[in-house]
Amino acid sequence: GGDAEGDVRSGIENLVGSGHDDKLRGSAGANRLEGGSGDDLLDGRAGADTLDGGEGSDSADYTDSAAAVIVSLASGSGSGGWAEGDTLVSIEHVSGSAFNDRLSGNAVENHLDGGAGDDLLDGAAGADTLLGGAGVDTAVYANSGAGVSVSLGTGQGSGGDADGDRLQDIENLTGSRQADELSGNDAANVLAGGAGDDWLEGQGGADTLIGGDGRDTASYLEARSGVVASLDNPSANTGDALGDTYQDIENLEGSEFDDLLAGDAKANVLTGGPGNDQLQGKAGNDTLLGGSGRDSLDGG
Repeated sequence: GGDAEGDVRSGIENLVGSGHDDKLRGSAGANRLEGGSGDDLLDGRAGADTLDGGEGSDSADYTDSAAAVIVSLASGSGSGGWAEGDTLVSIEHVSGSAFNDRLSGNAVENHLDGGAGDDLLDGAAGADTLLGGAGVDTAVYANSGAGVSVSLGTGQGSGGDADGDRLQDIENLTGSRQADELSGNDAANVLAGGAGDDWLEGQGGADTLIGGDGRDTASYLEARSGVVASLDNPSANTGDALGDTYQDIENLEGSEFDDLLAGDAKANVLTGGPGNDQLQGKAGNDTLLGGSGRDSLDGG
């Protein structure tokens, strides 16, 4: 296209684009691709490349990489696959390979597209778009300086590094070291709260809820019917809790319906909410909060 229409290139290592939206592709050697102004797509291929987007909203493309890539826009560096040795300058967006990639953004608005494979996407600060693609993909907020609230059901985030984020085809969430609110969808999700007092709601699906450090809560507040949720015997779970497993979870929150919530040997807080609930604290110094309705409380 443009002035490049019909050109034949041989023995060329570097390319400088125009003031428009360019697509520049390198070779197996060490290339320098400069997009100039415009919204450019830079594909260095193999080799230790320098990808300089220049002005505009520019993308580094690793879609065809023969192996997984690790790319950080914050550090401007890449490793693995065709990203090995790459330097990225003025790049806002990254498209990963068909393998298990790790893509991380910076403080501006990034678009991270994992493609196929089980990808880890960390948008960092900024209102980011995290697109997992095929595979089992994870949005990571481990480095957020403030707690995050992220829902896979709505595909939206707020607070900390999640503020303004949009998520699509993401199955798992990793929270920050602060107090987070992580919510899944009807798929089988892994929600890992990290440090802090976290609130985890798996929604439908057989979910893995990992509280981490702090005093963490598994919630069924939005369940579509009553649940049986047991910290000491999750195989007895029913409703939206069916198939759920717990790790480092201290507290349970029930639905608007008739629930049976059971603790374990730790000091649990069981909150029934509306409905005629049965709360079983089991061992430990428990707090049982029946809420409205005719509730049965058994401290154990």
